Amino acid sequence: MGQSLPAAEGWLYKRHEHKPAWGKQWAKRYVTLNAKRGTLAIGKNATAEPSTAVPLCDVSLVKRVEGANVDWSDNVFEVRCGPITLHLRATSSTECERWVGAIRCQVEDWRSDEGLRRKAISSGAPAAIASQYPAEMERQRALMEGAKAPGSRLEV
Repeated sequence: MGQSLPAAEGWLYKRHEHKPAWGKQWAKRYVTLNAKRGTLAIGKNATAEPSTAVPLCDVSLVKRVEGANVDWSDNVFEVRCGPITLHLRATSSTECERWVGAIRCQVEDWRSDEGLRRKAISSGAPAAIASQYPAEMERQRALMEGAKAPGSRLEV
């Protein structure tokens, strides 16, 4: 079985947060958007083990950012996944738009019912259970949304 090609891959700059004495720095990193695995992986080069891997089904935000939030750098976009916020910088506006569009497209696919089924099956769940996974996820989301409503409690 051949290895599938990534949806997008290439060099971007990742912003690192350091102690105040060092400030915020940008480091060149190899980024791979893997449609088959449903991940956004970041490593020091194309062959190195990724130091960061984000599951696309858990990404909550992909947007371009500008101004003081990113040290007045151009062509920067943000990817949020749970407690992780990544700031990535492309070398051009066109490249930035290409990455933002590709990531958004894959996030939408992986958050769809079919994407959730693929994730469940790839995790080793039997097909019969995986086919019920999207309905269960929707039930869990509804419970969580109810818990977020003012005056409501999450009941298990």
